[in-house]
Amino acid sequence: MAVANGYVYLGGAFNERMNFLDNTNVPYLQSKGGRDGFILKMDDNLTILAANKFGGSATDQVYNIAATSNGIFLTGSYRNSSNIYGSTDIHYLSNQGDEDVYVSKYNETLELQWIQSLGGGYRDVATGIATWNDKLFFSGSGVQKVIFPFAKNIMEVNAELGAGGSRKLSPFVAQLQDCNFTPRITDDDGTLIVNIDADTLEWIKYQRPLNIIAGEDSTAYKPTTTGVYAVRATKDGCSVMSNWIELYVAGISDKIAAQVSVYPNPAQNEIRISTGSLHLEQFSLTDLLGAELLRGDGQSLDISTLPSGSYVLKVTTSEGIITKKIMRM
Repeated sequence: MAVANGYVYLGGAFNERMNFLDNTNVPYLQSKGGRDGFILKMDDNLTILAANKFGGSATDQVYNIAATSNGIFLTGSYRNSSNIYGSTDIHYLSNQGDEDVYVSKYNETLELQWIQSLGGGYRDVATGIATWNDKLFFSGSGVQKVIFPFAKNIMEVNAELGAGGSRKLSPFVAQLQDCNFTPRITDDDGTLIVNIDADTLEWIKYQRPLNIIAGEDSTAYKPTTTGVYAVRATKDGCSVMSNWIELYVAGISDKIAAQVSVYPNPAQNEIRISTGSLHLEQFSLTDLLGAELLRGDGQSLDISTLPSGSYVLKVTTSEGIITKKIMRM
């Protein structure tokens, strides 16, 4: 819990659904996975004025919260390499090992301004976040060398190996950079545009590890392949990752595209595939990172066991291959 600017801010974690009784501003929050994080803004009577949640399909934790005149900061951990954060825009965090740590910033209306991750190849733990004269400090521990992409000053203590060469957690304290800008990208008919100019811009396609696209450093970028994209903006030595956008790029002729249809889309339990006069050879369903989830050669596909979200259906016909974006409700 933190108190600042006349308000009380609370961070924590919840499973499935969290109901706020007798509160009309925020009646409930629904999780996306095993455990999600949340942040609340309350007045001095503890009436909830605003709320936000964040998390992916695995476990997300909140360990501490701090507030300054410039914003509210959370720290915690996550285990899934495709975590989605925020209530409107999509933000992905790449996982470096067993468990990684994040630090995020919100404005006074609890809109996510930025989120950054750090970690090594093994387990990393957040233990605290605090402010001093509007400076931000963060503490934690890691098993392997921790990478700090947004820290100004770092103090690390290297722990000795345990019995049998087992690894122990090594504590650290870091002063964090509060980047006072928020890059945001939008899709303009297949061209991604960022809302700010910066000292450097790096367009990135989401995969593990992140794929920095060589030679693309302007405020606009037109992807040539289907994927999930963002831009990392650096200004005055401070780097922030933008929101991520899922972009579908067609790669076949109009003749084949006109023959193949998938319906209903969005769907909840089943989708059907029609190829018109073309012979359907096979299909596969992948997530947006390209991991295959389902495969078949019939006219229908059961998606009832998949989590809600976006997927890519690759349909192979006698005349070529088509990919279509699928939404499960």
